Amino acid sequence: VWPGLPGVRGYHASSNLRVHIERAVRPPQDTPAAAARWTALCSANPRFHDGPILAVSALDVTTGSVGGVLAPVVDRIDARVDSYRRLAVQPHVRTGVRLLGVTAIITARDERGDVAVLLARRSPDVRIYPDLWEFGPSGGVNVPPPTVVALDAPMLARAAFDEIEEEIGESAAAMLGGPANFTPFAIIRDDMAFSDDVILRMIQPAPQSLRAAISTSWEYAQVQWVPLHELNAWSNAHACIPPTRAICHLLSV
Repeated sequence: VWPGLPGVRGYHASSNLRVHIERAVRPPQDTPAAAARWTALCSANPRFHDGPILAVSALDVTTGSVGGVLAPVVDRIDARVDSYRRLAVQPHVRTGVRLLGVTAIITARDERGDVAVLLARRSPDVRIYPDLWEFGPSGGVNVPPPTVVALDAPMLARAAFDEIEEEIGESAAAMLGGPANFTPFAIIRDDMAFSDDVILRMIQPAPQSLRAAISTSWEYAQVQWVPLHELNAWSNAHACIPPTRAICHLLSV
C-alpha cells in the first residue's frame, strides 16, 4: 500500500506463479439494476460489448525473500469465468467482479545505449482512466478452452504478448524476443478499476529500432519512451493511472 494511492496494493510475483481456474463456478443472473446500467453503457459507447472474462476470486499471498528483504509474494491466483458486462457496470452496480489482467513493461535501448521504458496515454473511449498514462500494452486475460484449468507463467506471458501484438502491432512485437523474454514481476490490485494485473517485464531490452516500428491501436492516443533513471520524476510530472505510479515505485526498489 502506498501513501497517496488509495485502493492500490502491490505484491511481488513468484517465479512459479499459477492461475487456477474454478470451472464449476458460474456467475449469477444480472439484477435489473445491472441490466439497466449495461444498456445505458452500450448506448453511450458503441465500443462496449459483452463476452467472457477471467475474474479473480482470491490471491494466495505469502511472505518471501525479495532481494534479501521479506516481502509479500503471490504464487497462486484463483480465478473463475465471468462476464465483461458484470465488470463494466461497476461502481454504479456492485457485482464483486475483479478482472484478471496482464500488463507488459516494454524496454528498449536509446541512442546512448541506456534503457528506456514505453508508456502510453489511454484513449478517451476506454472503460476507465481515459487520457491517463500507463505502462502497456495491457488487457484482460482471455478465457482459455474448457479443458484448461490452470495458467502458468509462460501462458501469462503469452497472454501479455497477445495484447502487445494487438495494441502496438505485430512488426513491433516481433522485435521483443517472444513471450519467453517476459517474466512475472508483480501483482497490482486496483480497487478503482476492479482489476488485478499480473505485471510482466522484459528480461532483455529490445533494440533501439523498436521505436520506429510501433503503431498503436484505438486504445492509445500517444506513446512516449522514458529513460529508466528518469521514470519516477516523469511519472510525478504527468497524469498517470495509480497502478503505473505503484509500478514505478516497485521498479525503483
